[in-house]
Amino acid sequence: MSILNRMFLSKVFANLIFQAFVAYGSAKTIIEDEKLSDVVAANMLKYTIAYIVALLMFAFTNNIITRFALFTVLSILTGAFLSQTGARNVKGALLDAITIFIGMFVLGVATHLMGYDLRVLGPVLIMALLGLIIARLFTGASYSRVVVALFAIFVVYDTDAILKRNYDGNFVRASFDYFVDILNLFGGLLENE
Repeated sequence: MSILNRMFLSKVFANLIFQAFVAYGSAKTIIEDEKLSDVVAANMLKYTIAYIVALLMFAFTNNIITRFALFTVLSILTGAFLSQTGARNVKGALLDAITIFIGMFVLGVATHLMGYDLRVLGPVLIMALLGLIIARLFTGASYSRVVVALFAIFVVYDTDAILKRNYDGNFVRASFDYFVDILNLFGGLLENE
């Protein structure tokens, strides 16, 4: 792995860890403050709209500082959503998600070092994700194990893309992709509890 890849990955993981702490801090603060928790529960539709708007703005801006600020807003809102899950084994699901992430990251690095080109996997993963969304809409089933498997493969794919420098130096976007992967792994594991 080149020095440029290592430097880029260090920025990606520094931002990912920062955003994870923001989401965790947001969730913890809301859970511990009953009044704040009630306010969040009562305004969930507003938070959902704000999340969608921030996500669209994130997708359509190229300025790295703006993306960082929007990612931070998305992390705060993610924490608000997580505070309302009421799930019992949140820590267990989070530890499992991080363990899967680390394993798949290592696999992604290994496939990259062995020279495999995983770019062809992108359209397959997107089609599988769309199929999963459609199946969930029509059946109402959770498919939590499929979600976990799919996003574990997304971690391998995203790692390969990051190491191939397909992000043009935009470490915020790369860390956001990992954030989404971990969040979906966590959500799938939480549903599986």
